Order: sequence, then structure tokens, then C-alpha cells
Amino acid sequence: MSEFGNHRCNCKLPSDHLTSAELKKRCGEVTTYKLNAPMKWDAFNKMPDDLKREYVEGLQKNYGATDAMMARMFCIHSQSVFDMRKKLGISAPNRDFLPRDQMERRTEVWEAFCEGREPPPPAPKREEEPVHPTEKNTPVTKKPVPVPRFVDLTRVGAEFIGPFHAESLVSWLMALPIRGTETVRIRVEVERI
Repeated sequence: MSEFGNHRCNCKLPSDHLTSAELKKRCGEVTTYKLNAPMKWDAFNKMPDDLKREYVEGLQKNYGATDAMMARMFCIHSQSVFDMRKKLGISAPNRDFLPRDQMERRTEVWEAFCEGREPPPPAPKREEEPVHPTEKNTPVTKKPVPVPRFVDLTRVGAEFIGPFHAESLVSWLMALPIRGTETVRIRVEVERI
């Protein structure tokens, strides 16, 4: 028979003699984070970085959330959201410009999320009126009109009210469809209110 033989060895641990209250205290506090609900800046900052990253990327993917949109939800300045994104290594959201109806829908869904309610159902798509033939059994065919990517604009106007940031003005100007024109006149007037 070997040194250990058929004897049964029991391994005792110091935690075997702790009371249930001591064990509970030893395990620590359990924290639950709701990553599918709006939250305030303080609650967001208490999360570990990996959950912060997952939360922000989820907002960008599911709602198209920009820094400004998240800043309104967190009740902070958008520069703070930008700094947080950079610190966590999260890229900026997609900057594609959406058509007006899609932009309005995104805003409705985002506001519903921030208020903790269900988003309204999407508006039904508008149907085009049927084309009636001019004579019996003579179908009318519509020829597609080519739409240029950049339109020749004769005048564009805008008025901004609120805090002024030069970067915002530059990004707005870059979004204008004025590429490829020989001359452009841009006039900026600043009026204090």
C-alpha cells in the first residue's frame, strides 16, 4: 500500500468556518448595469471602461447617436463626450447625411429611448400616384431624370442661434454641395443677441 493508501484526505479551507453573514460580506457588492436604457453621466462614469465602450458603441449602432445627442442625454457638453470617446478608443459615428425623413425618424427613436418609452411606429411610405395612360392601352413610361450629385446653387442661407463654435461652421460649410464650382462667395455676419 502506498503512503496515501486508501485513506481519504480532506482539504480544509479557512472559509469553511465563516458564518453566512461573513461570507456575504466577503463576496462584495453586486452592481447591475442596464446597457439598453438611458443613463446620466455619473452612472456612466461608474461603469468599467469595457462596459462604457459597449454602451457607447451600442448607442451609435442602434440609434445613430452622435456626440451631441449623447451629450444631451448625459446633460453635459458634447466636448466631454468627444474626449470620453477618444479615451476609450471609440471612433466617431458615421457622418453620412441622412434624408430629412430618416433624420426625423432617428430623432423620434432617440427621444423615445431617452424618455424610456417605446418609439412610435414608422410612418407609412407614401405611394406614388398611378400613371394613367393618355390613350387606351398605351402605357406612359417615365424617363428617369438624372440628378447630379452636386447642384449648382445660386444662394444658400442659414441662421444660427446659440453658442458659436468655429468647427461647427466649418463642418457645415464642408457639407454644402458647392464642390467643383469656379468661384464661391461666402459672407459671415456675427450679431450678438
